[in-house]
Amino acid sequence: IPDQRHVVHLLSSAFPDHTILVKEHPIQLLFLTTNRSHLYSNKTGFRFSGYYSSMLSRKNVIFISAYASINDIMSSYNIQALATYSGSPAVSALVKKIPVISFGIAAYTGYKGVVSFNNNPSMDLRSELSVASDYLKNITSVEDDLRNHMQSLSFPWHFAQTDRNGTSLTSDDLLKESLNAIYYALQSI
Repeated sequence: IPDQRHVVHLLSSAFPDHTILVKEHPIQLLFLTTNRSHLYSNKTGFRFSGYYSSMLSRKNVIFISAYASINDIMSSYNIQALATYSGSPAVSALVKKIPVISFGIAAYTGYKGVVSFNNNPSMDLRSELSVASDYLKNITSVEDDLRNHMQSLSFPWHFAQTDRNGTSLTSDDLLKESLNAIYYALQSI
């Protein structure tokens, strides 16, 4: 589910008694300089003001700076869960025993501390999140458990075949990058 607005509205409805903190990826702001113009950019980056006002129309939604560290956010707020399309912030949350709602596909998809929403949009997020949270609370070492999960994967994702420089990646390279995410997440604890 690539549309962040849809996800924010869904989370806002599923958890009306919680505040939904929204943090944009800093890439959204890359096109704010004159030497980085883009066909679809304007003063709010890739997204137009209506995109943001749509999310902010929900009373329990607030935005956090795109440049805020995810680890600082998790230590400054009482984060109950982290929702993401994919990415390393999920690993940072998991090693802190914070459950994750994943709307995409990543190396941690299928891990018991993660609610994988992308395959089952009719699921009860609240109860699934409770199961994921209980799982994380009851294991001794999330790092070891998550590492074992990632090592058991075959990495069949067609979209994850090159790194950011366009260099081809092997399954071993993808595993190494995923395990590095755990290492870096642990550095912030």
